[in-house]
Amino acid sequence: MIQAILHENVKGNLYGFTVKGHAESVPEGEYDLICAAVSMLTHNIVHGLEALSPDEVIYRVGDDGFLDAYVPEAKAGGGSKETALLLDLLQLGLNDLEEQYRSFIRVRRHSLL
Repeated sequence: MIQAILHENVKGNLYGFTVKGHAESVPEGEYDLICAAVSMLTHNIVHGLEALSPDEVIYRVGDDGFLDAYVPEAKAGGGSKETALLLDLLQLGLNDLEEQYRSFIRVRRHSLL
């Protein structure tokens, strides 16, 4: 199952996310459209943050579907409107996927509090 954790700052605004795991919605070796959708969405948000936001984005990509990204300015309670919009867009997309494929993806918010 894919675990998507949306990180929120003390003001309740998103500042980053962590995604890990695999959907395993098809037999091994076959193309998993749910994994592909999550990967495309999350990587596109990182690229969008780099290209469209004045804020710095820090990210790590690892094995087993791992991607962790955050915006230090937003974590500290600031950040641009572009960063806020892109991270809110990520939440909308992940929530839509979870609604359609509950057996394969779980989305939750995690607060600094």
